[in-house]
Amino acid sequence: MIALLVILSACIQCHFIAEAYTGLASPEDVPCLECVCRASTACNDIYECAKKTIDKEYWSLAGENIAGGDDNRKRDSKVNYDNCVKDRICILNTMYYYTNRILRSLNGDVNCDGLVNCADRFAAHVFGQLANRPESKFSIGLSKRFDRCQGHGIKNVTNSWFPKKCSDL
Repeated sequence: MIALLVILSACIQCHFIAEAYTGLASPEDVPCLECVCRASTACNDIYECAKKTIDKEYWSLAGENIAGGDDNRKRDSKVNYDNCVKDRICILNTMYYYTNRILRSLNGDVNCDGLVNCADRFAAHVFGQLANRPESKFSIGLSKRFDRCQGHGIKNVTNSWFPKKCSDL
């Protein structure tokens, strides 16, 4: 029974990683996304975060229609966007897919520390395609809020964040 649960868990995790998956971001990613939201807006409310950081362009780059379903595709994009920023799952998915798209285009590891982690996702959310530029440094307020946030697994971004193009090393 335990072996079956382990196999099932592994299959579910693989499913979340699949590129075409349009369900909720992996449960392991949710604490990071919530920290990204709190740090970038100084607000604990996911809906306020969406109002402040997810505009229609961000949502479009994430892939639109992130809530899924054929019914959503039949509506116009303005209605879908308005509905998305009122839905917790859609907000998390939007952040997840947007940051994934940015990280993929920048080869993932924005600060070249050998890891693709929540700090890289935070940079992708805040700076977009410019996340790996040396001038894309977090303000003290942003980095301290991120450092204080529980659940992202990274410590001391305030003093250790040095974005760069890894090919420059």
